[in-house]
Amino acid sequence: MHTQILSVVTVIDNRHDRAAESIELLQQTLSTLRASAEIIVVLNDQRAETVQQIRSLATRLPNVQAYVLKYRVDFETAVMAGMENAIGDWIATIDLATDDPRMLGELFERGLRDGTDVALAISRPKRSGSGVLDRLLSSAFHRVFRTLHGFTLAEEAPSTRLLARSVTNSLLQHDSPLIALQTLTAAGGYRKTTMTVSPGTGRRLPIHQRVRSRWRTLIGINAVPLRLANLFCALGALAAVLYSVYVIVVYLFKDDVMPGWTTVSLLLSAMFFLFSIVLWLLSEYMVMLLDDGARRPQYEIAEEFCSTVQTHRDQLNVEVQA
Repeated sequence: MHTQILSVVTVIDNRHDRAAESIELLQQTLSTLRASAEIIVVLNDQRAETVQQIRSLATRLPNVQAYVLKYRVDFETAVMAGMENAIGDWIATIDLATDDPRMLGELFERGLRDGTDVALAISRPKRSGSGVLDRLLSSAFHRVFRTLHGFTLAEEAPSTRLLARSVTNSLLQHDSPLIALQTLTAAGGYRKTTMTVSPGTGRRLPIHQRVRSRWRTLIGINAVPLRLANLFCALGALAAVLYSVYVIVVYLFKDDVMPGWTTVSLLLSAMFFLFSIVLWLLSEYMVMLLDDGARRPQYEIAEEFCSTVQTHRDQLNVEVQA
């Protein structure tokens, strides 16, 4: 039987006021599991004091690896940087700024017990503590996303998730890994289990980062939004034909065309609106194609360090009798 290794990826940024304490609590949780574990810390925060705290922590705790990014990137890109350096049979991701690290123990045990490929910790909806604009944007996004793609992103892409190595490999080999990180578990047909947890109480990602990530996922998962743009084009073309017929009818049966000036103006305004929407969507797809040109998340690692003690390294390529 192959020794199970769990890799836990977490991103530290400027939202974390007690990063070292959270990682220590995470280490305590992992020490109770039926598997060897490593903690991969991606430092998306260039503050010298934060880097020094994690460096000091790595000298005290075993099985900690830290990667300091050269410049700040979005949250999903930082997560991918950690996943690409994970060696475990299972890879877990968690946002220590909002989620309780103790939930990972139950999530891992449930994944092993159910024999699934994916285990997700889904938070109950949180009504209080968030702004009106935040709630309105979130509700509108999830409604539109479910209409276009048939599933709810909040139930498929929580910040705390557990992925088998086969799922992680598929994700890393995907043409658009950043989009696959949030949608692969829904579209891939993997065996999945879910666990409902209480919503986090920490600081969430800034709203502009969440809007950027959601928008990228909304238009990048498949061609449905582009088909919707094509529908707008068809409606615009149909409106133009009907407008031409209207002009001909007015010309043939009206001596004075001035009464139709208001209608013509409204039709022209509607057509220009449709053209603007179409051009906007097409330009967004062009941006997405440019972003996907490199086919990999864009990040650079400026520095890396790890714990002196790496117990899981001794168990690589080792088989034990059942």
